[in-house]
Amino acid sequence: MTYTNKEKFLIFTKLMLFLGIPVLYYLFDYPPNTLMDITWVISFAMLSKDVLLKILLKRKYCDIDEKPSQ
Repeated sequence: MTYTNKEKFLIFTKLMLFLGIPVLYYLFDYPPNTLMDITWVISFAMLSKDVLLKILLKRKYCDIDEKPSQ
C-alpha cells in the first residue's frame, strides 16, 4: 500500500492528535478543554475510518467502479 505525501501528512496529524491529547491530560495535568475533547473525538473518528477503508476494505478514498466504455 502506497500513500501520497498528503495522505502521510493527514495520517501523521490525526495520530498525533489522537495520542497527544490524552498525554497532555494525564501526564502533564493539562486542564480539561471542550474544544480539545471535540478535536480528539473527530481525530478518533477519522482514524477509525482510515483503518476501515485502507486496512479492512483495502480501498482508497477515490476508488470508483468504472464501467468500461462501449
